[in-house]
Amino acid sequence: MIYLYFFIIFLILFSTLSPTVGLIDSGEIIFSIHYLNILHPTGYPLFTLLGKVFFLLPFSEPAFKGNLFSFLVGFGAIILLYFLIKEITKDKIVSLIYLTLFSFSNLFWSIVNEIEVYSLTAFFLILLIYLFLKREKNNFLFIAYILGIALTHHLMLLSIILPIFFYFILKRKKLLPFIFLFLLGISLYFYLLIRANSEPLFNWGNPKDILRLFWHISGRQYRVWSFSLPFNEVIKNFLSEISFLIKEMLYLYFFLAILGIYLLLKKNLELAIILILTISIGILNSINYSIPDIQPYYLPAFIPLIIFSSYGFLNIKIFSKKIIKLAFFFITFLILLIFNYQKNNKRDFYLAYDFVYNILKSLPENSLILTDWWDFYSPSLYFRYLKNFRKDLIIIDKELLRRTFYLDYLRKVYPDLTNRVKKELEEYEKYLYQFEYNRLKDNFGIQRAYINLLYSFIENKKERAYLIYLNLNDYDLKSVLLNKKLVPYFLALQIKDTLEYEYYEFKNFRYRKPNKILDERENLILDYYIKMINANIYFLEKIGEKEKIKEIREILKKF
Repeated sequence: MIYLYFFIIFLILFSTLSPTVGLIDSGEIIFSIHYLNILHPTGYPLFTLLGKVFFLLPFSEPAFKGNLFSFLVGFGAIILLYFLIKEITKDKIVSLIYLTLFSFSNLFWSIVNEIEVYSLTAFFLILLIYLFLKREKNNFLFIAYILGIALTHHLMLLSIILPIFFYFILKRKKLLPFIFLFLLGISLYFYLLIRANSEPLFNWGNPKDILRLFWHISGRQYRVWSFSLPFNEVIKNFLSEISFLIKEMLYLYFFLAILGIYLLLKKNLELAIILILTISIGILNSINYSIPDIQPYYLPAFIPLIIFSSYGFLNIKIFSKKIIKLAFFFITFLILLIFNYQKNNKRDFYLAYDFVYNILKSLPENSLILTDWWDFYSPSLYFRYLKNFRKDLIIIDKELLRRTFYLDYLRKVYPDLTNRVKKELEEYEKYLYQFEYNRLKDNFGIQRAYINLLYSFIENKKERAYLIYLNLNDYDLKSVLLNKKLVPYFLALQIKDTLEYEYYEFKNFRYRKPNKILDERENLILDYYIKMINANIYFLEKIGEKEKIKEIREILKKF
């Protein structure tokens, strides 16, 4: 029965797999795995190398292979979770109930239908709990190595690594071999140092020496968003996470987890303490981290809570009858599919692909695009390097300009432009190095140099400079665009000296409506479409182009 159910889960989740590049980090990850670039902090060497092996398989396009890779790793986590819960509860049906709760939760489903680093994070969380549970039968030196390897994937895993590591340290058994194997696992991070010195195309953070390697691994550039929040925001984040977890666990299962904590403390004290510490460290990390896509950071709390809940369920006498447990299984299965399937169905999800394609296709040859929108820039890397599409365009991420590695990237890829702005680039780079090494004394100087560089980019592409911007009220942008006009050109804003308008045929507009229920981030693209279409209508009204206005208004009905 269980193998049949594994197959059913496989088919359902696979049916929602995205066919191509998506939002957030999808484009950057696929691009970086394909070219063995250095990924954004913390570098993810294990994920990169495993992905590269998978990408060598001779089928399909890289984006789908990347999505499939993430899915298969996630499916491995599902199988492992079943055997973990079964080992704790000794009950197949209870294990199936909680396997269902995990597999079809929004939290897990959303990280296995498209490439992301979090499916491997979930796998390691479950694997390390399983290895600890079976620690008497497993060689503890092997566990030490897996702890080290896991740490080369995601720092979120410290929530489980730290408790298990100190458990074995306190046991004082063969301490030196244990630490040696742990460090041997961590040594995979030296791949980043080696690779950085070979100067890959996109060398995020440029971890070319031990200091910069440490900066990259520790996520130094993200510290501005981590453990620096006011207390009231931390409390707000805590309540938000608890509310999310309660809903994900369908209310009842969350409160059963509280009972499970009490009962497992009596039954298996050491395991219970490890799980409690994992939850505590995981919550402490997530509520002190201010990023839009925070929900995957709830995994270190979610997975242990599922384990606790399964043990709580097992010890409720009214639930002990087989017919009752089967009823819970089927009800849980149906509720989750009814409410979560359409939220996570990316089978026909071309939103990111079409968004970037529309813009890139429309722009004149050798145009410059300045953007602050990662959901545009990340998939644009996929188009440029994996699809070889519109490589004539110069696309610059305004926020990445705050990192020296990105200036090196621009020199490699856009030598003509960077040579024309060499003076401004070198002036800004001087300040930027001071900033990265904590030696900056002239804050006004670096800001002035930054604005001068942006302005020089635009001036060197006069009448062929465009914006794809999420925040037009950005302070930097206002400084750069003094005495400039923004005029819509299809889905971009052209930077001009006059308000002269040029029409681009909207019959070339491509929009494949997603079957899924869109989240807030995805809806931003639809909002952008509507805003830009209305901006075109405004200018067309000024020149009396009624037929074109009528044509464009038909497109608005698609959203």
